[in-house]
Amino acid sequence: MTPLEFLEHLNIFTQKEWMTGEETKLRQLVEGSVANNTSVSNALKEYDEWAVVYGKRVTRVVLDCDYDDQLQCAFRDKLMNIISPWDDSSYEMARNAMDWLEYEMKTYDTDGFEASVWEDDVRGCESFYEQIDGEASCYNSTLFDWLSANATHQYYVDEAIEEYGSPDSIGKAITFGMVGMAREIYGDITRAVAEMFDAYYEPEEEEEYD
Repeated sequence: MTPLEFLEHLNIFTQKEWMTGEETKLRQLVEGSVANNTSVSNALKEYDEWAVVYGKRVTRVVLDCDYDDQLQCAFRDKLMNIISPWDDSSYEMARNAMDWLEYEMKTYDTDGFEASVWEDDVRGCESFYEQIDGEASCYNSTLFDWLSANATHQYYVDEAIEEYGSPDSIGKAITFGMVGMAREIYGDITRAVAEMFDAYYEPEEEEEYD
């Protein structure tokens, strides 16, 4: 297995379409049906009626892990210390980081590959910072949506203001916060992948010719 193939195998992020409030509504209807001793089929019919009026389908980034796969399970455990199950943007940034690492690996010189050297190289390359800066939106509506989506986002904004000083607009402050969050996640993802290389990667044996 090459370093690129190893990295691709670790990328367990995928996209899934689902309906906002779907699981909660279904649970409420089924629990109500059981409590009232009514037919579950009636609950499902009521759900269909609810979905037509209130249902909104969205696409989310999720983890698609093969639980029989030791590598993917080990990496998933590391990911759960980086991303938050209640923060979609953390999943999106982590997925983007993995995709970027794959892209960079395609042109990386893997002769005599060493994880620690690779980690230093990718964290020090110009595209690392370009990719992080690209995570911040240029639209105010998106910036404020991100800020209100999770309470921890305020922390990143506060940290950015403390580090860089107060900017001349709220939008810039939020932008700095988004970049700070991206920098943390990209760094943590890169470190987690390097740790996986150290723990599990076995380079291909070179063929010997007589």
